[in-house]
Amino acid sequence: MNTTRNACVVGAAIIVSALHADTLNDDFQSMLTGPVPSGRWLDVDDRAGEPTFTQATANVILTNDAIGNPTHAIQTDDNVGTSGVFTTIGTHRFNSMSVDVRIDRFSQGANGWPIGVGFSGDVGFSDVNENPHAVVYAWPDRRWRLFISTGVDNQPGVDLLINTPQFQLGSWYRIQLDVDAETGLFTAKVFDAAQSILLGERTYQHTNWPQDRGYNAIAFFDGEAAQATVGGQATLDNLMYLTDGEICFADLNGNGQLEFFDVSAFLTAFIDEQATADFNHDGSFNFFDVSAFLVQFNSGCQ
Repeated sequence: MNTTRNACVVGAAIIVSALHADTLNDDFQSMLTGPVPSGRWLDVDDRAGEPTFTQATANVILTNDAIGNPTHAIQTDDNVGTSGVFTTIGTHRFNSMSVDVRIDRFSQGANGWPIGVGFSGDVGFSDVNENPHAVVYAWPDRRWRLFISTGVDNQPGVDLLINTPQFQLGSWYRIQLDVDAETGLFTAKVFDAAQSILLGERTYQHTNWPQDRGYNAIAFFDGEAAQATVGGQATLDNLMYLTDGEICFADLNGNGQLEFFDVSAFLTAFIDEQATADFNHDGSFNFFDVSAFLVQFNSGCQ
């Protein structure tokens, strides 16, 4: 099949913004430096098991963003245990979240994940680690992974490697997680945040997904074994959350806009026959994928 020739049908397209009334778009610039809670963000320690802390487990700090500009961002504490923040959202079928993440340090003395970002089924004062949740998290081997838990007793979580180069401490990455909470279809993507280059992705269809396991919270949290001496630490910036009627599947670089770079990313993925370009999900790469991409691009969102 000549995917290069088929790709030539992709022409110029209209740049469309992905912003809608229900969009949560938070760059944390309005938040004062200092401990969270601040605004709509709450301390995830309110949704964690032991150990618990009397002080905040996350702070708003002044730092530099992916391209070196000053920015306000949320940084987790280096306490041993669960640190981070969460905020409530409405329960929807489609959920798409992207956030810039910088791993600042790993835990000392024991393994743990310095950050996990994603969705939670918050039922109020229960451990976020036990709720239904789906998070992209960093592991000490410097690989990104996708973990999915239904929250159903005796049903083990799904732990999947996202095929990306090893991440670097101190570098910014954009993590995107798309979830169909009705069918249990999950897609995780990792980008170089500075250049909006897709580094890798992982799609998973959960075969035992219960349809009543929706999400109503966004959570950013870490975790270490009790024998650790110092906890991991990470910094987060530029959150965007889209839901039903707002998700732009053609936003392939995850920056919240539809533009030439998304067309370019599609062409590259189409020629290389990557899963990103299989827009009709039939396992083949042909005109129908090109047509489906153009429909998504020109319509903006679903």
